[in-house]
Amino acid sequence: MKEISRVVGFIAGLISMIIWGMFTFFNPYSSDFVGIGTALLTFFLLALPALFIIIFIRVSNQFIMLIAVILH
Repeated sequence: MKEISRVVGFIAGLISMIIWGMFTFFNPYSSDFVGIGTALLTFFLLALPALFIIIFIRVSNQFIMLIAVILH
């Protein structure tokens, strides 16, 4: 059961990073360029917690993973 939750968490973090990149750089709904401020803000709010989840799944630090999930 623990292995399944690690795989699901890894996939969720990866999908979150892909969606952030898609909507930041290749937004299919708008042809406008996303400003650097918006890109940084969304990186810190969406992509960084997902990256933390991916990293801490490998390290198995459950407390820090909980903080990353709460931030996300």
